[in-house]
Amino acid sequence: GLTGMAFLPDRPDEFLVTTRGGELLHYRLGAEGAEQLGALEVPDVHVDLDCGLISLTFAPDFAESRHLFLGQCFSRTASGIVRAEWRPEDADPAAVFADTRVRVLEVGDEDARHPWHNVGSLGFDGEGNLVGSNDQTIFKSPYSGQPQAWVPNFAFRAGLRYLPNG
Repeated sequence: GLTGMAFLPDRPDEFLVTTRGGELLHYRLGAEGAEQLGALEVPDVHVDLDCGLISLTFAPDFAESRHLFLGQCFSRTASGIVRAEWRPEDADPAAVFADTRVRVLEVGDEDARHPWHNVGSLGFDGEGNLVGSNDQTIFKSPYSGQPQAWVPNFAFRAGLRYLPNG
């Protein structure tokens, strides 16, 4: 099923959709509805129970960096956040995505009895910190830094988004 959706910051009529199975789908809104422009398979997505490709958000400087952040499961016991460049205008966007992809956060528990995603919703605050959630806390991280608990011991499984206009 579908797990996330976000409009491209520099193209308000285009959006990306994530699927639990690991696809990243690109669409454009038109007079007749949404037209699919492309799709790619995100590498290393583990799909089992509630694991898979979970969420996405764009870097605050997306227009320049083209950085996209994805929350995903890597294995039965580990999940996290990856950063990659989104360049659909390139001759091979999947290759650019794969070549620029890096893990910026990995969390898990080797003793877990069941697979689950440890990273839920993603977004950026007004200072450019990446903010996310898991089943125990809301965390934030400088753009390229280490995550830290922001609101510890707060079981939060819903979306979190920074709205610049209030």
